[in-house]
Amino acid sequence: MSIKTLTSRPYKGEIDLEAIAQLLNSSELVHQFHEWPSPAEMLMQLETPSVDKQRDICLWEDSNSQVMAIAGLIIPEIGADIAGILWFRVDPNAQGNNLEVQILEWGEKRMREVGRERNVKVKVLSGGHSDNVERIALLESCGFAIERYFLTMERSLTDPIPEAEFPEGFTLKHIENEADAAAWTKMFNQTFIDHWNHQDITVESVKNKLNDPKYRSELR
Repeated sequence: MSIKTLTSRPYKGEIDLEAIAQLLNSSELVHQFHEWPSPAEMLMQLETPSVDKQRDICLWEDSNSQVMAIAGLIIPEIGADIAGILWFRVDPNAQGNNLEVQILEWGEKRMREVGRERNVKVKVLSGGHSDNVERIALLESCGFAIERYFLTMERSLTDPIPEAEFPEGFTLKHIENEADAAAWTKMFNQTFIDHWNHQDITVESVKNKLNDPKYRSELR
């Protein structure tokens, strides 16, 4: 498939969801790298109010209007230095035709727009599983350099997870109202202020997650 037969366009909303889900599933079946973000997390981003659906999400489709690739940018709402996280998935039948390079160029162009509009420094981050040698080679060929490694750990559930033990005077509670959301946001921002690539979150973004029908308060 030639790159010339593919055209890019913005995300159109709910009418695109089925085609996007099919693309994500086909990509996961072939590669099985289980890279972040997961398909479910990508679909959640499409529903986030702070996302500019016309500019932060882009689809590439063929002459038959079949979606062959999707890319998105997770852009912090506030901050003096903004790091946009670029994620993307490409249909296995469309790989290796320079489409991935076009996607990276789209992400860089969008982040430059953010820099001009907010008058801040910007950069693009994009990740790949250590076994995804093609993704890593692609990023390196486009000037990306390794900045951070992350490890995924697992625990067997054969043995039960022990009950949590808290210091005297501490208890565990879930976020129940806006006051809790504000306190949780402040705590989160202060806790991770020294963490790599920390970007403050807003109370509005926390409340949006609380109001998501799929949100389960007992897991937070």
